Formats: sequence, C-alpha cells, structure tokens
Amino acid sequence: MAVKEKQTSYIRPILTQLVVLVLICLAVAFWQRDFLAEVYLRNQLTQVGWFINSGIFGLFLAGMVKLVRLFVSYSQEEQAINRLLANVDLAVEPESGLTGESIIVHRYRILRDLHQRRSPINHNALAATLLAHESSRNTFPKFIHNILILTGVFGTIVSLAIALFGASNMIVTASEAGSLGMVIHGMSAALSTTMTAILAYLFFGYFYLRLMDVQTHVISRVEEAT
Repeated sequence: MAVKEKQTSYIRPILTQLVVLVLICLAVAFWQRDFLAEVYLRNQLTQVGWFINSGIFGLFLAGMVKLVRLFVSYSQEEQAINRLLANVDLAVEPESGLTGESIIVHRYRILRDLHQRRSPINHNALAATLLAHESSRNTFPKFIHNILILTGVFGTIVSLAIALFGASNMIVTASEAGSLGMVIHGMSAALSTTMTAILAYLFFGYFYLRLMDVQTHVISRVEEAT
C-alpha cells in the first residue's frame, strides 16, 4: 500500500468558490433589486410566472443542497484517506481514528480479508465496483442538471402562449386595455422564467461538473493508496 500522504485539500477550494459565488450573486441581486422587482413582481396579471419561477428555484435549491452534502461527504473521505496513510507511515493501526463507513476503510478491510484468505486481489473489479457505487450517488444531481434548462423552455412556451392569447383578444374584441396587459404580462413572464432557468443552469452546471472532478479525484486517490 502506498504511504505517501497529500496534505493539500482538493475539495476545500471548491467549497470556498461556492460560498464566494453565492455572496456575489446576493450582492448583485441587492444591487439590481429594482430591476428584479420589475421583472418578477410587477405586471403579473396571473400566477403563472411566480409558479414556474418557484418551481425552477425549488429544483435549483434541492440540487444545490444535494451537491453541498456530496462535497462535504467527499471532503470527509479525503480526510479519511490522509488519516489512514498517516497511520501507515506512523506504523499504527491503519483504522485508528476512522469510521467503518469511509471508502478507504472499506477498501482496506476488503484487501485485508482477501490477504488473510490468500485470495487473489482483482483491483480492476474493485475499482469498477467503487465507480459504480459512487456514480449511483449522482442520480438526483444529474436529474436536476438535465431538467433545469427544460423548465425554462416550458416557462417560455407557457408565457408566450399567454401573450398570444392576449394578442388574439386584441384582434377579436374592441377592449384593448386588458388584452394589451395580458400581452405584456406574457412577455414579462417569458423573460423571467427564461432568465431564471439559464442562471440556475449555469450556476448548478458548473458545480455539478466540479462534483464529477471531486469524485474522480477521491476514487483515484483510493486506487493510488491501495
């Protein structure tokens, strides 16, 4: 087993990026609060825009919570790898100070049991099993990543349908005030839902890709250590 320990955290800078970007987004939202209020709160003759934007934002928040939990989990896995390698360097019990739920401890126990039984160790099979297990943890973030932009398209289509309905009423009836308001509302809702979905997709997509990098990093460190 390799005993070289890597002290530099790969995951902590990503979490720092996340916190900084959240603070920047909040600052920009406060700076542009009048524009955002105009887009999201005013000229809303129906609840369609609020409903779709709330759905997009809810999906985004649920996905980000899952991403943060996975980042924290992999950060703990990274610390567990460093701790086990340090224990090996110090010639103490490798599992000392570690929980049995960590990936590296689970792998160590498998290798130890195979060695005690004098069974051949198939590292390729172990690596494939680990990769399949960790990939299954990304199901929900992958779903959010794939559906976020589609929610924006859905919101745009629905909002434009409302605008077209208002335009058709302007042609058929003589009452133009209400119909014109419906057209403006539909276009405003289309803008807000599209903008919400694009911004949420860009933000979530970046950190989803970073999660893939983190997962690859942790798995490669486990394979390198064992």
